[in-house]
Amino acid sequence: MKISWTIAGSFKELEKLDSFKCDGKHEHDQSKGKALKLAENYTFKLTDMLHECFRVAAVGQTSKRIASVVKLACPAKMADSRFAAANPASREAVRTATLEANKQAWNNIHNRIVMALAMRNNSEGQDTEDLVEGLMCEWTPCSALRFYGMNDPLAEYLSFCFLPTESQLAKVILPAVTPSPVIWILVSDSSCALITGRRKTLKKYDLAEHFQQRKPGYVSEFIHEMLWGKTLQRLVKRGIELAADARERHGPDARINLHLSWFGNELVGEDGIAQNPNWPFDGPNGHWPTILADCERHLTWYVDKAKELGLQSAGLTTAPWSVDYGIHPIFDQFFEALEPKFKALTCSPRGLANPRFPWLRAKGYADAMEFKDDWHFVNSEENRVRLSAYWTATMFAIDCGWNVGRVSLELSALEQETWEHLRRNVNFVLDALPVS
Repeated sequence: MKISWTIAGSFKELEKLDSFKCDGKHEHDQSKGKALKLAENYTFKLTDMLHECFRVAAVGQTSKRIASVVKLACPAKMADSRFAAANPASREAVRTATLEANKQAWNNIHNRIVMALAMRNNSEGQDTEDLVEGLMCEWTPCSALRFYGMNDPLAEYLSFCFLPTESQLAKVILPAVTPSPVIWILVSDSSCALITGRRKTLKKYDLAEHFQQRKPGYVSEFIHEMLWGKTLQRLVKRGIELAADARERHGPDARINLHLSWFGNELVGEDGIAQNPNWPFDGPNGHWPTILADCERHLTWYVDKAKELGLQSAGLTTAPWSVDYGIHPIFDQFFEALEPKFKALTCSPRGLANPRFPWLRAKGYADAMEFKDDWHFVNSEENRVRLSAYWTATMFAIDCGWNVGRVSLELSALEQETWEHLRRNVNFVLDALPVS
């Protein structure tokens, strides 16, 4: 179609567009009807080339892209190669195809996170699969995630990827992931321990073997070390050591996720001394406000080192619920005082929870677990499956959040779902339940 475009500017780079001027040696379609209306729009190749001219003029460097395109002496200079030039609906087709591809990509990521949260809370198995299938029958993956993730602390750090309205999400393109080694590192105190026997017959087991069996195929290594009875200082130091070693072995492009499981041995003593309820502020290891200040210092060092090493994520699961372990509620108050300090240290530029540095409360961590003593789980098949599923799902969900987090600023500018919308979804489920 013969149509005139005038492009004006004060920089010489626009001269490169002269080679795209029509030479008149080919036929043109008639300018009428719907085709004429669509001709008001610019083709992608034209806008791409204009942007390239501006960029080259701004930075003053040679553009390999322009040089390579100018060599093409095709008369249909600015026609879109992605669709036939004669197709008057090509631009609309591109937009529709892009939206559909984006929608499917978001459905996939939401579906994976829903499954991960279900495994964290219900272990693996047929019951979990049935739960997720039931959620998907009622809602889209995004809506199911909003409903099911309400009570999971991990959802707070991933909410930026499912609170925007779905129509708006479909306009955002998920960034491509460059193939590179993926390393998961979990360093824990005895919160991940499984035991048999007592005292002299005590045997300790970790989950390293189970993690190797369950790690996804794209994960190069899943490293687990258990430091029985150790404090936060020892955990962060060992975690950073393992991360630094992984960085050296796998190179600068490796995506390393480090996570700590710290249940506060500072407060109860390395040997598992039960806290006396008469101690309002003192425990076996000293004055609690002093311990709080020390923990804040260790966490600051942990975050600084994680940034220095360029870790993909560096989080921790902590703050076990006192009711789960039969200890004094002041135990909860200690972690409630420490949590906002960590979040202030790691929050995103917009003041939101940072998915790169998740602080995950361990409330409900011991649900459905069989204890051997007041603090540790018995080494049983059920416990091994539940714990290994919990931690594998946790690392997987954090890993999913990283890729989405690369467009978090764009997502934060989108229209968000309101509580009223969520309440209607919840009522829809409740109204569908049988009434006795």
